[in-house]
Amino acid sequence: MLIVPGGYVKIGETPMDALKREFLEETGIVVEPGKIIAVRFNSHDWYVAFSADYVSGEAVSDHDENDEVLWMETEEALLRDDVPNLTKELIRCALSGAKGLVPIPYQGNPKNGKGYLYGVD
Repeated sequence: MLIVPGGYVKIGETPMDALKREFLEETGIVVEPGKIIAVRFNSHDWYVAFSADYVSGEAVSDHDENDEVLWMETEEALLRDDVPNLTKELIRCALSGAKGLVPIPYQGNPKNGKGYLYGVD
């Protein structure tokens, strides 16, 4: 199946840093995280999806978590049977034109470490 890159946040890592790391590890592509476009959760974990801008790199397989890395038009991905529904929904969220959630600077409680606030800009 063709899915978007993803993975878990490591201890001490921000979600944005995890996104950058996962993309680079799995595809060889450097990206810059954008707005949060979707959140999925169940009793096991939370899945936060960001938009991302391409920065650099050539798309290559890591030969571990994937067999191939493909660039394709979003319209094609939405029509393909080998693209799962979750990936299609994430594409629709990204294309919806909704503002989404963006990082908003704030001063958190220093004893809790660095915090993150996302809201509608």
